[in-house]
Amino acid sequence: WESRLREIVPMPMRDRLKALYDEIVQDLGLRSPGLSEFFSDPQKSDPHGFIKYFGSWLRAKDAFNDLSPGEKKIIGTPKEQFLEYLENDLNPVKSYKMVVLQNVLSLKGTSWKVEDIARGFWEYYINHPEHLHDYEALARQANPQDYRISSVVSHIKNMPLNFLSNQESDWFILDRENDVFSLKPELTPHWDDSFFKTLIKDRLEYALRRYFYRKTRWLNIYFDKQSFENRNIALSRFFVSSTLAEKTPESGKKLSISLMYQNLKYKAHIVRIPGNKHYILDCSQNNELAGIMDSQITVKAKKGQKVLRLSYAGQNVFNINILM
Repeated sequence: WESRLREIVPMPMRDRLKALYDEIVQDLGLRSPGLSEFFSDPQKSDPHGFIKYFGSWLRAKDAFNDLSPGEKKIIGTPKEQFLEYLENDLNPVKSYKMVVLQNVLSLKGTSWKVEDIARGFWEYYINHPEHLHDYEALARQANPQDYRISSVVSHIKNMPLNFLSNQESDWFILDRENDVFSLKPELTPHWDDSFFKTLIKDRLEYALRRYFYRKTRWLNIYFDKQSFENRNIALSRFFVSSTLAEKTPESGKKLSISLMYQNLKYKAHIVRIPGNKHYILDCSQNNELAGIMDSQITVKAKKGQKVLRLSYAGQNVFNINILM
């Protein structure tokens, strides 16, 4: 969709976005779509560019005269501020915040016991095994169903709840002494509005879908000298299992793949380390590719530097982009 946006020239950016919005909405056969509806085909349309330019999805739709009657009533209220917060300020490096907020949305009231949130948090990953790898502590368990809720409580207090609360820009309060998570007073009167909750749910569904879509589409690789010299680069379990699905190699086995770099294919392997679920990208048998990595990465990079981006192109082919 970004390439389509660039093709709409020489319009100003606002007019380009309007033309693209109209095209996508017409393709969807919808009027005034929600974020999740607009993101129905991530390869063709992503609302993120509209949110970034206009500040929020409501403001983008307002600029295009496509707000629903209910959305028009929200403009200029604390409800709009909260929706904008969900769209711009979650900054997810994990799925945790969205999962917590989805669970909070399903609970009654405006103040919740941390243990109740933790149970819903645990249930999400149990009921979505395709996302289980994102909660690494749970994924490491031989029997995730038996994982202690007390461990989940400790986890969410230190991670999502802590980062969702107690700052001036946040909308929640975490009472650690009493293990209670609650709304700030300025949003409390609006929380029972069913239409408002529908819009919140839409933002959280979009954020989760976009997060997992982006995470499964590519993997950033950081430099470790020994790994690159041995031609054995560690890969995320989640990335491998998400992209290869049933083709994922068994323990101690390897899968032949192709790496596409500058329109040329190079043979390599994905190997599962015996006895566990970890994977490596083995380039040791391709001298030409190894030489490219040596000349462009190994002799220049510093430990921990982001040097490669690996993305899945389908049919056991991965694109490789050198970031230096």
